Amino acid sequence: MKKQYYKIMYNIKKDFNGIYIKEIFPILNYLEPVRQKKLQEFKIMKYTCIAIGLLTLLIPKFAFTIMKPLGLTTGMGALLGVILFAIFVIPIILGIPYLAFFAFISYKKRTKNEFKKIIKENCLSKVLSHFDNLKYKDQEIPRGLFEDSGLFANFDIIKCDDAFTGKYKDIWFHVEELLLYQTRAVAFRGVAIVFPVNKTVKTPTIIATRNDTNINNLQPNAIQTFIILFAILCIMIFTIAVGQEIYHKTIMMIIIILALLIHLIFDTISKTKKLKSVKLEDISFDKRFTVYSKDQIEARYLVTPAFMDRLYKLQTAFGAKDIKCSFFGNKVMFAISTDKDLFEFGNLFTPLNNSENIYQFIDELTSIYNIIDHFKLNEKTGL
Repeated sequence: MKKQYYKIMYNIKKDFNGIYIKEIFPILNYLEPVRQKKLQEFKIMKYTCIAIGLLTLLIPKFAFTIMKPLGLTTGMGALLGVILFAIFVIPIILGIPYLAFFAFISYKKRTKNEFKKIIKENCLSKVLSHFDNLKYKDQEIPRGLFEDSGLFANFDIIKCDDAFTGKYKDIWFHVEELLLYQTRAVAFRGVAIVFPVNKTVKTPTIIATRNDTNINNLQPNAIQTFIILFAILCIMIFTIAVGQEIYHKTIMMIIIILALLIHLIFDTISKTKKLKSVKLEDISFDKRFTVYSKDQIEARYLVTPAFMDRLYKLQTAFGAKDIKCSFFGNKVMFAISTDKDLFEFGNLFTPLNNSENIYQFIDELTSIYNIIDHFKLNEKTGL
């Protein structure tokens, strides 16, 4: 079966090589002068912003030249000179480089996105047309699945960059490059992959890179934390306000006991809901990942050596440092953390006649096929 898989993957890459030479490369070759022109414009903008930033270093000397004849550098006028310098000159010295930097970053982002759009408009449909049932931005992964997976602790905004839906061996899969935000801070950046499995798991099982605390299982209960902090605050206020009188000591003791009881109740509830760590026999995998589940037997049944091998390959294909996975209900979701632009066929800063980017896309896609194959091979075992 493993040989058959590698044969299929070899044929996919072989067939695509012919497509690339005949259809994709001529388009990229045509767009190369467009890339070079945009890159030249980008460099001009970059060096202009640097020059503006450096010119601000001359402002203090220019200001001193103006202030000296007006008597604002010596004697009683020096105090007024310092005030004027602080009000007018310093904001200019700090503000101009900041504005130049902000303008450069905005221009860089806009130029990269514009060129990315040009590449996709010209190449993406050609590439996807040679893969059965692969559709770009057909639909995005529902928010509820991200929440149900338990792979993400807290987030309030989902921003999708790229998304596509595909079908491989009768299994529909969804892939999404996204950003999750929690109060404007980035909670997750990378790729999410989700597809159904042929069996509903009894209890969620999460596999996460060691020391990854951004999963729902490890977050403290907000109500519990608030009550404990409120009790501490009450004790501090009583201590400062009324000293050590016995009556008030009794009140403080009641507050402490109530806080501990509430903490104990919430702790008991959270422990019943919390997934427990699963110890696996594979020492190497155990050093890199932590497995969480309520059902130790089912977790070991899910996280087999074959699954571990494909998880490694998925991580390698996407060039990711961190990867995590969740089995929940009748679905499995993978979350791959990476800062790289994925599913790209070229970018502003590398020549388009370099085929590395587009073959990287094929590697990413075939790694998804690889992990789906694992579940197809295990259908007979009931997984």
